[in-house]
Amino acid sequence: MAEEKKKATPKAPAKPKAAPAAKPLTGKMPVAKPVAKKEAPPKVDKPAKVEKKKGVAPYETNGEMTVIMVHGMQGCTKRQIATMKALGLKKIGDSKLHKDNGAIRGMVAIVNHLVKVEK
Repeated sequence: MAEEKKKATPKAPAKPKAAPAAKPLTGKMPVAKPVAKKEAPPKVDKPAKVEKKKGVAPYETNGEMTVIMVHGMQGCTKRQIATMKALGLKKIGDSKLHKDNGAIRGMVAIVNHLVKVEK
């Protein structure tokens, strides 16, 4: 059996594409049109700022607050359930007396849609 050799036909090299012809310049050049200046809006006087004292509640308390659970924890996140447990609230209607400090306020802020706070 004689092996037949196939001769590879050489491919023709790809012809480079010609660049598109540039348009001839006419005597007119585009000129930027002047832009009309916008009028500044009228200045409005800002209301006077109310000075707030940092670290002071906007209401008077005797240092204690009552937190009452008004909604159930069905569908709450693990963080919210843990916060309710830390506040000592288990059932709807449970109430707990806590010191009025930043830690308790932060916990109440996390579950503010589930509790009611009385000063």
